[in-house]
Amino acid sequence: QLNGVNFDEWHEKVMQAKTYKDKRSVLKDISGFVKELVEKQIFSSVNEAVMTLFYEREGNTEFHSYNDWLNKGFQVKKGATAYPIWARPMSELKKEKGEQFDQENDFHPIAKLFSNKQVYAIQTKAQ
Repeated sequence: QLNGVNFDEWHEKVMQAKTYKDKRSVLKDISGFVKELVEKQIFSSVNEAVMTLFYEREGNTEFHSYNDWLNKGFQVKKGATAYPIWARPMSELKKEKGEQFDQENDFHPIAKLFSNKQVYAIQTKAQ
């Protein structure tokens, strides 16, 4: 616990959030808990703090996107609930493409990660 925050309880809330809106809402709440830790440079980013304090539970130690797991030779288990983290802001993506963007109305989407406990090795067929 930190300042009365029960990390296990919030981990469960993350796992129960099913819709994009719900995941975003829970991520926004837990990000607020860690903001001070990032400002004090205990963690380098909000995502690092969220993953370390809230997601690394019960053997969850490695996190990757669905496609990254596939590239590593693993399949995400059917029904696995993704862990949300903040993705790059839309302004950064538009800037890279040379498109105009409105910094004032910037949007931070979420990315979905799966842990090592939510995947299994893909068996290759013998030729």
